[in-house]
Amino acid sequence: MRLSEFNFQLESWGIVDEMLGAWRLARPPTASKGVAIGRIVAMRLAEGGSFFLGMVRALVQETDGRIVISITLFPGRPEPIAVRASDSRNRGGHQWMQGFRLPPMERIGTPESLVVPTGMAARGRGIETWKGEPRESTVYEILDRGSDFDRVTIF
Repeated sequence: MRLSEFNFQLESWGIVDEMLGAWRLARPPTASKGVAIGRIVAMRLAEGGSFFLGMVRALVQETDGRIVISITLFPGRPEPIAVRASDSRNRGGHQWMQGFRLPPMERIGTPESLVVPTGMAARGRGIETWKGEPRESTVYEILDRGSDFDRVTIF
């Protein structure tokens, strides 16, 4: 019922350069959505492949007029979850909001993290997650602050 609130759109961007955990992509001339530094993006490399989350780190206009963005991908395959602030004073209502859980990656030393709407997370503040049942966690560290999200570690 709330699907109309989300207006996500898929676009095919051309790969300009590929680095370890980062990509440079050229915006197609037919793109209809805006792009900005600090925005969250979901990216997949092949049709039907898994999506990965990342953040727009840089944006340039090339001399030929193309817009090229640099994206840093977050480690781990995102799992959708519902999130809300556990303290009712910090909730913008009692509604659950869309978030993502990024599992720990022991091989590269990355802890579990959550991607939550901006302003929800602060160090030491509680966050409730819902995946089958409610679970309360506390924000340990803020890893990334974007224009529309925060990526945090929890305990």
